[in-house]
Parts: sequence; C-alpha cells; structure tokens
Amino acid sequence: MKVIIAKVPEDKKGEYERFYQYKKYIWASWIQTYFYCPYQLYLYRVKGIELPPTKEMEIGTKAHAVKEIIHEMNVKEEVSIEDALFLSKMENKGFVFREFAFKTKFEKYQLSCKIDELAIYPDRVEIIDDKPGDRVYKGEIMQVLGYALAFRDKFKPDREIRVIVRGRDTGEILYVKTFASEDEEEIKRTLYDIYLLLKDVVIPSIEPSLNKCERCRYREFCVYYHKLKENANKGL
Repeated sequence: MKVIIAKVPEDKKGEYERFYQYKKYIWASWIQTYFYCPYQLYLYRVKGIELPPTKEMEIGTKAHAVKEIIHEMNVKEEVSIEDALFLSKMENKGFVFREFAFKTKFEKYQLSCKIDELAIYPDRVEIIDDKPGDRVYKGEIMQVLGYALAFRDKFKPDREIRVIVRGRDTGEILYVKTFASEDEEEIKRTLYDIYLLLKDVVIPSIEPSLNKCERCRYREFCVYYHKLKENANKGL
C-alpha cells in the first residue's frame, strides 16, 4: 500500500473550521485540562484568568511547529478528507495529514479540534496525539477520544477509528485503542459536564493535593490551594 504525505487544500480548511453560531464551544484540549483539574478550567474559561504560557508549553509549541514544517516539506498531494476516505479504498492508498483542524456541532455545543496527525487507510482511520514524557494520563486519553467522536460525527468514515497517544520526542506508541460505544458514552458525559461548567451552572469541587497543586500555574488564584496551604501551615 502506498502512503502519501498529504495536506488539506486551502479552500477546504475554512469549511472544516467553520464556526457554528449560538453554540457553546469547547476546545478538545480543554478535556485534558478538565481531568487534570476542573477548577483550573473554571478559572481560565469562566473567570477569564489568562496566564502566559509556561516554559514547558513553549517547548511543546515549538516541537509541534517543527513536526508541521517537516510534514509540509514532504507533502506530495493536496486532498480533502472526504476524497481521502474515498480514494484510500478505491486505490488502496494511505493518506497522512498533520495539524488537521476542524469543528463539529452537537445539540448543545460545538467541539473544536486540532489533531496532531491523522492517517486514513483503507481499513481504518488513525487519530494520533503527540504528548511529552513516557506516561499516559486519563485526560490525554479522553482528549483523543474527543477527537474520534468529533471526526466520526463530521466525516462518518465507513471504517474503524483508532485513537493513539504517542511520545512527542520519542515517537513511541504509548496508548492505542479502537474507538467503541463505551468510549462514546464516556466522552459524551465528560463533554456535557464541561458544557455545564462553561455555562457556570456548576462550580467544580476538587480534592486538592500539595504535590499536584504546587505545580499548577493557577494556584495563586485557587481557593482550594490557599485553604490547603493554610491547613498545611497549621499542621492539619
């Protein structure tokens, strides 16, 4: 099977990223934030507290940009996602895209996605998210499941969808799973919980820990962190 390094034509990008008005939007990357700490997402998106990126975030942005540049240098064909799904079966080809962005809408919200790497083969679609380190966390898995849900809803591929978490710096496959009905139910529940948080219907309650909270860049704005520090200073 021939595998082609591809990119989406410019005229299709606007169509895939069209904003759906009157829908609460959720960025798929917020799913990972939600699992790390829902109150952090609350401070960021509901209270509007924006902070400069950390050094680690800047390193990640540069690493992704380098991968995208390398991909662009090796692009052999421009093809829409719909055509790639069709041609992959008709001509037994694979198409690999990088930094593929799109939006899809559900009943109460729209989900905005930017997939690190998207591979379309005759028998499957692979959605790959590059992450630093060599461990996979629940939020990272849920984020890539969100991509799978959105891709299936928008493009309706007639083949299985595999979700993959890959080491950003090593290229090692850290997690792989075929998107299934139980995954769909779990990610939909999560997205609805995030939707309620963003509407400020529910203020998230968390169980803070010094080990995790000390690393959080929102700790100075967090009531839970200040209470935790107060209790620690009292020896409680």
